[in-house]
Amino acid sequence: MLSLIAGGFPPVSGVLLAALFSGFVSFLLLAGYRKAFCYSVAAAVVATSAFFNPMSTSLDFLYKSELAQKITELNTTVSPLPGPVAGVSSSSIASSLPSSQEQPSVGVATSTSPSSQDQKPLWLCYGLGYPEVQVQILGGRALPGIQWPPQLNLWRRLDPTGSYETVYNRYAHVQLAVDSSNAPPTFTTAKDDMIVVDVSPTNPVFAAMGARYVLAMFKYQENLDKVGLPVIYKSRTGTFTIYAIPAQ
Repeated sequence: MLSLIAGGFPPVSGVLLAALFSGFVSFLLLAGYRKAFCYSVAAAVVATSAFFNPMSTSLDFLYKSELAQKITELNTTVSPLPGPVAGVSSSSIASSLPSSQEQPSVGVATSTSPSSQDQKPLWLCYGLGYPEVQVQILGGRALPGIQWPPQLNLWRRLDPTGSYETVYNRYAHVQLAVDSSNAPPTFTTAKDDMIVVDVSPTNPVFAAMGARYVLAMFKYQENLDKVGLPVIYKSRTGTFTIYAIPAQ
């Protein structure tokens, strides 16, 4: 998982060196060699963080990365969102949303007026490491995410029979996955606090909410390629792909 999120993993030699050093300084601490312990740890801290610690220099890796530039570009040059698609209108979704905290934080359109159609597009993010947070940091709307309270009105649209309500009606870290563009949405619990929603980005519920872009990270690109969405941009390093959701 760390390898997928960070785009690589230290080699065995690096892991072994770090383990040996940790054991050495632990011995110094337990044996009472205070000065040697402090000097060793201080040297390691300086060597591993003094020259590239992003919190002490800049946040360019968040705001000026290849991914950030494309997200900003697409969010700022987008044309007004199309009206609701046939069969799933924006107003029908909004009519079931109470004026309470259950309303989806991603911003469901409440009408088909120009003001509601001029809102920013919704991004559907597939991948580990919470790629939707990158979209939100840059001012965009994105699914999935960490949801509390649970967004019941949204999930009930994908689960009209209520078969999975016991899965999503709780606090959860929600991730999106897709195995087939034609399969009905499913909800599974991967871990105690995680829910995986297997749903196609072309689902009309998302289209009615203004979904326009799909961001797929690392291995998730393989499954999204099978859906057949048009590719807007593919990372030079192969870490992500941005797809468009055709207007319906």
